[in-house]
Amino acid sequence: MSTIAIHADWIFSLTSTPIPNGWLVAHEGVIEFLGRELPPRFQSVPIRKLPNTALLPGLINAHCHLEFSDMANPIEFHGSFIAWIQSVVRHRAQANGEESIERRRMAVARGIEESYRSGTRILFDTITAPWSPDWIQSPSIPQELASSPEVGILRHALTGLSRFYVVPIPETLDIHQSRGDETIAFARRVHEQMGEPKNRQSSPTSSSSIMPRLAISPHAPYTASRNLVRNWTAWSQSNHGLVSMHLAESREEMEWLAERAEPIESALGRFRDQAFARQSSTMQDYVDAMLEAWLGIIAHGNYLDESLLTNLSAHRNHVAIAHCPRTYRHFHPDRSTQNYPLAERLRRGVRHLVGTDSRASNPDLSVWSEMQTMLNYPGISGEEIIAMATREPADLLGLADFGTLAVGNRSLCTAIPLSGTLEQEDIYRSLLTVGKSAVPLESMIVES
Repeated sequence: MSTIAIHADWIFSLTSTPIPNGWLVAHEGVIEFLGRELPPRFQSVPIRKLPNTALLPGLINAHCHLEFSDMANPIEFHGSFIAWIQSVVRHRAQANGEESIERRRMAVARGIEESYRSGTRILFDTITAPWSPDWIQSPSIPQELASSPEVGILRHALTGLSRFYVVPIPETLDIHQSRGDETIAFARRVHEQMGEPKNRQSSPTSSSSIMPRLAISPHAPYTASRNLVRNWTAWSQSNHGLVSMHLAESREEMEWLAERAEPIESALGRFRDQAFARQSSTMQDYVDAMLEAWLGIIAHGNYLDESLLTNLSAHRNHVAIAHCPRTYRHFHPDRSTQNYPLAERLRRGVRHLVGTDSRASNPDLSVWSEMQTMLNYPGISGEEIIAMATREPADLLGLADFGTLAVGNRSLCTAIPLSGTLEQEDIYRSLLTVGKSAVPLESMIVES
């Protein structure tokens, strides 16, 4: 019988108060019971007790670039964002032909493994060519889980058919017509390969399964025109798709949009054609275009002003910011993360999610570490931080059976081994403090 009962010190459902000494019963990847006392009908199922452990809904990474997961260390930042971008492009171009394809495939595989082993369950991956849907493989089974058929059955009870989901988001740009034709053709191929979403609903928040949506990413204002963004947001309305775009990531980007300032202006010179050069748009134009998306994620959004944040607040049901705390810290060594105005943004009603960006700007792909970084932000509660990686993205993206722990939801849980006692005054913040790491729950299910 593919059923398992898990007993943990704490269960954080994100729908009600945390449950001490709680039980979770899963059958083929779906929660059948959650509560303090195990009902008699489950007394005969396999039981695993996990002392010094807390359970959370599976973590969601709302913004990532797996293709750079072959990097051992982030690319150093020396004060110029566009110079850093150029270093990233050089890294991407180091290999050619079959070597490039194999290198990219291995990087994606490494990123999936790293993300899964640090407790992530769904990851939104911005992709460029070369890329293949065959690269989205389930993470390897840890050795301790392959020790017996019984453990395999229990693993299936918790995870069902899949332990990890990747939503590919092909990147497009039209800085030059030929480049635009090339990236748009790539995006269309990806969409054909991924197929149409099943069970498409009439509302972006009424999906019934973890079925990856079709998604698209116009890259950034200095490579993607406002018209390109509007074309894709119109496409998203027709296809109930997701549009993800880098916006307001750096000071240089904001200065270039305002007055075509250096150093971005010179850096673009040899890449853009006259059609792109003649276009002039503001950050307001780009945000307004994103607000037209069926679903939208603004990656980073570090420098959005009050009026733009007010607009985002009014559209929080379908557009959010994916904040990447450690990437922000990487590019802002002169500013303490304590100065990041996240608390003020949340009070305004602007929805924020959590992303890791990539190994080009981050030492690893742990969403949990991003959440712990936000403990330094003033005025943020632990529950708000945890919701940004669970309940909030699931609600935005219409993952109705994910993001919280409840009967009928998926049992793809993230487990937090505890290194101390949780303090009741702010138990969520305490969890982030004494939970040093996050892991997939099934990695803790071994023979007893």
